[in-house]
Amino acid sequence: MFFSLSQVVSSDRKFNESTPQRWFVRYSSPFYKVLKACEDRIYATSDLYKHFHMHTNRGQYKYITCGNLFQVRWAYGYTVVSIGASVIFEIDENTETIYELIDGSVVASEYGHGYNMDRVIAQCIEFIDMVADYHANVYKPEPVEIVEPTWTIRESRGSKPDFKECSETKVVSALLKSTSKKTFWWFIDMVDSSYGISMIDTGRIPVAYQVEIDGVVAWLPSSLIGKYESPFSQYSKSAEISVPKWWYEKNIKK
Repeated sequence: MFFSLSQVVSSDRKFNESTPQRWFVRYSSPFYKVLKACEDRIYATSDLYKHFHMHTNRGQYKYITCGNLFQVRWAYGYTVVSIGASVIFEIDENTETIYELIDGSVVASEYGHGYNMDRVIAQCIEFIDMVADYHANVYKPEPVEIVEPTWTIRESRGSKPDFKECSETKVVSALLKSTSKKTFWWFIDMVDSSYGISMIDTGRIPVAYQVEIDGVVAWLPSSLIGKYESPFSQYSKSAEISVPKWWYEKNIKK
């Protein structure tokens, strides 16, 4: 009784990456039958692909693996499928022979595109389902504690305003007419020594914007918008902004 085909097929490979594809591509049919079945099963379960290493898009070296427990691999005419320590299917491109392990016996067949891969596919699907069940019902990763950095100011220039959120606001369409000459400007260099990381917070915004809302022009302090960056861009002078209702009723809706 055999438990693996690992000693049956020669380890010498007939083709490699420098061999023209037309010489070995005809040996690929059985591999692609298994590959498609495995891909369909893996992608049918949410996030299951994260537990497999997959390289299946381009080239003549393709595979799906799961650590040392599972592999479906095609390499320049050579195909191998293994589950655990057992190689259950191989194509020897040297002799153009298909080998399959069936009920502990090695079954050799002359290579053919129509070889029945149902038994191999069924075993691969069984393994994939086992992995899916394990990660769904058994494997429970330890929760990762997220520790926020403790920032220490290393350098500070200018003055960053402290904007507060307004409780009642109204969304309006505003057209920028001009900005105040006076601006808020700041540069803050911070570091967290425990993590060895740093961060720079810098910005410049006008103290107020002259805007046109509903046909009325008024000055709107940037503190009432509550953002540390301008809602207007160099490409567009129009923007949807939130303003305090009291400011709107006092300056626009008269």
